[in-house]
Amino acid sequence: MNAALVATIASPDVAGRLVARFAEAGLPSPHLFCECVVGDSTSLIARWLALTYRSMLPHIARLGLEPTGVGDPATLAERLEAELVAVRAQVVSNPQICGWAVRP
Repeated sequence: MNAALVATIASPDVAGRLVARFAEAGLPSPHLFCECVVGDSTSLIARWLALTYRSMLPHIARLGLEPTGVGDPATLAERLEAELVAVRAQVVSNPQICGWAVRP
């Protein structure tokens, strides 16, 4: 999914350049925060990841980035949940960096 996102987003590295982008737009330095979604087998994170993968699958296929071994996308959530139970682990999403500014 990450490779497909990088290939389809115009500026995938923009989160690391928010201060400069705000300055170029004539805005004050932004207030920034970063968050990740974290979950285990009892959370909805496996379903969220599976649905995200399924929604991106046409783009992944078009780009020739289909991974081997993922199996049936329709059962991916259940298989991810089972793996999380089996290894007693959590999943951490990619960081999402956000910023805002208030004009004086």
